[in-house]
Amino acid sequence: DLIDEKNEDLVLEAINLLILRRIITSTYSLHLHQNKGKFKNLNLEKK
Repeated sequence: DLIDEKNEDLVLEAINLLILRRIITSTYSLHLHQNKGKFKNLNLEKK
């Protein structure tokens, strides 16, 4: 029983890490897109 509980905890931890990673990467890519848009606007203003 103890082994099963430990395995369940590990599985839950792995799932949480995957979800966290997915959230972080999605928000990070959003920030990158926003920054790219800002840079494009700056370049247009310079021209």
